Amino acid sequence: MELTAGYKNSEVGLIPNEWDSLLLGKIGDVKMCKRIFKHQTKKSGDIPFYKIGTFGDEPDAFISQELFNEYREKFSFPKIGEILISASGTIGRTVVYNGEPAYFQDSNIIWISNNESVVSNEYLYHFYKITKWAISDGGVIDRLYNSYVKNKIYISVPSIPEQNLISKALNDFDELLIILENLIKKKNNLKQAILQKILIGKKRLPGFNDEWKLVILKDMADILKGKGLSKSLITDSGTHNCILYGELFTIYTQTIQKVVSKTNSNEGLLSVEGDILLPGSTTTTGVDLATASVLPFNNIALGGDIIVVRRKSDNYDPVFLAYYLTYAKKREIVELTQGTTIYHLYGKDLKKLSFKIPSLKEQKAIASILFDLDSELLELQIRKKKTLDLKKGLTRTLLTGQRRLFIKKKVHA
Repeated sequence: MELTAGYKNSEVGLIPNEWDSLLLGKIGDVKMCKRIFKHQTKKSGDIPFYKIGTFGDEPDAFISQELFNEYREKFSFPKIGEILISASGTIGRTVVYNGEPAYFQDSNIIWISNNESVVSNEYLYHFYKITKWAISDGGVIDRLYNSYVKNKIYISVPSIPEQNLISKALNDFDELLIILENLIKKKNNLKQAILQKILIGKKRLPGFNDEWKLVILKDMADILKGKGLSKSLITDSGTHNCILYGELFTIYTQTIQKVVSKTNSNEGLLSVEGDILLPGSTTTTGVDLATASVLPFNNIALGGDIIVVRRKSDNYDPVFLAYYLTYAKKREIVELTQGTTIYHLYGKDLKKLSFKIPSLKEQKAIASILFDLDSELLELQIRKKKTLDLKKGLTRTLLTGQRRLFIKKKVHA
């Protein structure tokens, strides 16, 4: 490897000259809890017992308080802040021990009892994220052996002050990701409440109290079908925007805000603003066909196996109807599908669908709320992905010294 000024070769690659490269076995011992036998566990009890299958999730076994107290006192037990590692199954999953009473399966869940004057727990936690754990055959399942952890895995080690700076920078990203995840969860919960109550009229928006009217889809819209087009005709240099049927349940949601595919082909049924699209076939499950998306653009080429619901006049709000078909009428649409290996949804069956809808004004009010929520969710999900991608890149560069963080020295007058 070619040397860069200020860097040296090491077991983990190029690192700054002032950094060390140490074996994990040099920064602490590999530890595990005392073995717990099946007869010592119960389905409910005082102390959760985490096995490899429930590690980082909800426990399905418990031990008594007395056994926990005895084993914690007599045998190895993690300190607060130490990082538990899965040594079988999915190798290298980590959980930071937070001090809450819990017990962990021996040999399958291990930790390094590290000397924090050499490597801090926080720095070690982030380094584990880029560690390539060796997986060797341990019989039925793969296993991470203690001897390998101690004698084969190296870690780059800057000074404690620089470790703290690196950890703080990465912790800030983690905190931002948690905030974004909580916001996404909150918005999703709000959306579900609207879908379960307001969308079907169980709860009304302020100012609306008119009775919902029974309608049949064929009286409100023409049912058409897309034509032509295939994946082979999709090209980045295409001059026409287009949609293939498979994209309706893999890419788009209830509102298509941007068409992603292009083609140079003249095939395809051209869209009219407000068209509602449903996939006409799938090899997975009929549920996938109960997915309606509204297209707010003209002249988009619609490929074969796309069912097109095109309104006859301004007699319904297409955004409202796309949500309504997807969520309120999903079960009925699934029942219309036919086939075993390949599931089909036919326009002739869909047009017979009947349902009650509110006035156009109330439809627009409901649609506006759902559209805004989905737009906010999309923005949050994009922010989360960008933050996660940025963190992944920074994690590797910071932990190998390719990018440095320095403590600002105070300037005295």
